[in-house]
Amino acid sequence: MNQPAAQLDDPAATATADASRILVVEDDPSIGESLRIRLTLSGYDVVQARSVLEAHERLESDAPQLVLLDVSLPGGTGFDVAETLRARPETRTAPIVFLTASQRPDHRARAERLGDGVRYFTKPFVTRELLASIEGLLL
Repeated sequence: MNQPAAQLDDPAATATADASRILVVEDDPSIGESLRIRLTLSGYDVVQARSVLEAHERLESDAPQLVLLDVSLPGGTGFDVAETLRARPETRTAPIVFLTASQRPDHRARAERLGDGVRYFTKPFVTRELLASIEGLLL
């Protein structure tokens, strides 16, 4: 059965009911919107937050299967959010992907100490590589 052309162009129409939910925590509106569009077009259910406080609120209402985190955020850091994820039983094993302009070795090391299922991408990043990493983490 063919979908009407309007539905084919609608990112929401391509997401399936059982799509993996991804929480994107990014304070830059243009990067956050670009990620939302690309992930939605790839079939993911995307929830967004622009600060540590908003990320914690989203974690209370949505249980993401994966979290994309910037390191520098209003109200704290992506590491604060990651520690909350690891402390909660329902998100303890959720993969975390850091997307950051920070190339500090101590930041990368801190991310690696969070355990399995953690990736670290520096901005600018290659979207194709990011999507491949996300897909691999959600298998």
